[in-house]
Amino acid sequence: HAQIKQTGLTLQNDAVYTLKFRAKADGEHWINFGVSRDRDDWRSNGLMDGGFLSTEWRDFEFVFRTRDVLPGQARLNFEMGARQGTVWISDIQLFPGAQ
Repeated sequence: HAQIKQTGLTLQNDAVYTLKFRAKADGEHWINFGVSRDRDDWRSNGLMDGGFLSTEWRDFEFVFRTRDVLPGQARLNFEMGARQGTVWISDIQLFPGAQ
């Protein structure tokens, strides 16, 4: 199971954040993504979702409220699953607030 992650993030607890990115694949593909603790129990910090990819670029945008945040222990994670193929993820933004 391939995954990409950015670890060591410090997020504010009980705050609104926005995750934006673009993605596509070389064929039909489902990915999971989220913001969670970066330590054993990997508890969600407020966002766990997924999306269907095709050969066309797709824009994703999710507004969420953080919970169970520990300083410096959050991670942004993308999981590609066990399907073979190529996935492109671009223009990743994680920022406080909502537009």
